[in-house]
Amino acid sequence: MRQRIENLESELAEREENLMAAQVSCMTLETSNTALQQALADARRLKAQLEAALFEGLPARGRGPHSRMAAPASSPQQRRREPAAPVVSAEVRLRPRTKPSKGGRWSLGALLREAARQLLPEPAPVRTYRHPSQYTVDNGDVYYSDGMPADYEPTLFTKVFAAATLGAYIGVPQIILSLAALSFWFWWARIALAALMATCYLPLRPLFWRRAASSFVFLCWRRYFHFSYVFDQSLDAYNDYVIAQFPHGAFPLGSLVCGTFMATEFPEYTCYALAANSSFLVPVWRHVHTWLGTMAATEKNFRRLLALGTRKGLRSAAATAAAAAGQPPPQHSDGGASSCAGSAECSDAGTPPASAADAGGADSQALLAAAAAARSGLELPPGAVAGEGAATQRATRLRKRNPQGVSIGVMVGGIAEMYLLHPDYECIKLLDRKGFVRVAIEHGADILPVYMLGASRMTSFGPTWLADAARKLRMSIGVLYGAWGTPVPRRVPLRMAVGVPVSVGPALQRSDPGFEGRVERVHAAVVEAIRHVYYKHRGAYGWGDRELVIV
Repeated sequence: MRQRIENLESELAEREENLMAAQVSCMTLETSNTALQQALADARRLKAQLEAALFEGLPARGRGPHSRMAAPASSPQQRRREPAAPVVSAEVRLRPRTKPSKGGRWSLGALLREAARQLLPEPAPVRTYRHPSQYTVDNGDVYYSDGMPADYEPTLFTKVFAAATLGAYIGVPQIILSLAALSFWFWWARIALAALMATCYLPLRPLFWRRAASSFVFLCWRRYFHFSYVFDQSLDAYNDYVIAQFPHGAFPLGSLVCGTFMATEFPEYTCYALAANSSFLVPVWRHVHTWLGTMAATEKNFRRLLALGTRKGLRSAAATAAAAAGQPPPQHSDGGASSCAGSAECSDAGTPPASAADAGGADSQALLAAAAAARSGLELPPGAVAGEGAATQRATRLRKRNPQGVSIGVMVGGIAEMYLLHPDYECIKLLDRKGFVRVAIEHGADILPVYMLGASRMTSFGPTWLADAARKLRMSIGVLYGAWGTPVPRRVPLRMAVGVPVSVGPALQRSDPGFEGRVERVHAAVVEAIRHVYYKHRGAYGWGDRELVIV
């Protein structure tokens, strides 16, 4: 019995020792935990002090909404980064780039997210409505279209889709020639060639299809070229302009991209354009040009498009319609009455647009009078003009399409500039081109100088010794190529630089003795304006040492 008691006492003493050892271990762990928490708090405080010191040492330009480091905040609400204000009216949420995890390794989830971002279409911008009086921009500031940031990089899908559609569009002549050669051996080539050529018999309507101009295809094109723009002066949406565009380049792709941008960014201000007659003989081109508001480059079409404006054209047509209806000439916003009713210039300028160019005789006169009445608020009595019903319906469509002023884009250099491309400097043809100035003075429309930086480097064209033959035939003759010798254009940034409008003064007829003198003065002002807008903005674009030669 005594032996058993001794054993129990020994076991109890051993357990007491173990318990004391456990208590000592717990005290040690608590001390270590407290020390660890204190060290972590010290590290966080040091990190905050380091961020504050670094932020104070950053330059002013690094503290914007796009800077990587912001001032430390004391609360979670203050730590949230405010979204950057969009530089245009379009707001778009681009998928952020997926970054690898620590150590430079990609996790499976990160790889899947990056693959989805690269292979799926990017979201389209959501645009808010702006009244035409709000079509203003900060003068001299560079903006990127469609909500793109300055460091935007298109995804793989955007690059491939834009390159494929651009190559197919520019390479239509090569595709036709290839199908013609293959048609000797393959039946499917004959069918494809016949279907492609059959599109030439489809009517060229509508002139300026806004839904086509704002389509996803042209959105990808603008992202492909990282399109940006800068205005030296905000445009007046209630005024008419003749846009002198430079350069033409090997292919007028810059003008096309700029036209789609204007149609989406300023939807209630219509921009038309003129293109070489030969481009309307090529399938696909002829319809795309028409849908974007382009007509063949003739003086008659030039006047037709200007007739849709607010400065002259339909105003004089309204006076003619008022005289036919036995009513006084309508008053306009400038407070004066139209003073050219019945003149030869006004009757020419009042020609209906291309959408009614194929209408003949009395129907054309009915469309002219009804369109003028719709634009000026004049009410014609029943039966005043033959064919009043159909013409009034077409005039209503015209009124919806052109509620404000219009702009007519003219590639002044034309086909001749295709043979003036040089890798070391810019070369445009302007010194002997004065026809657009004469038409602008006749209609009283100011001339807007526009230079598209980067348009001359998208594609190449040659050989140059075919220039004389091309000028006589009024069509380009040579080989057009871009990246890797294909029709796909090179992906260079495209920037539209818009200068201050050149005033042409009040409208003046060609029969006036001072007409040619004003043409010379305005033409000299346009040459100087183009030179000024180029040298003002070439440095910000990255062409600080690239000279401009005007011939």
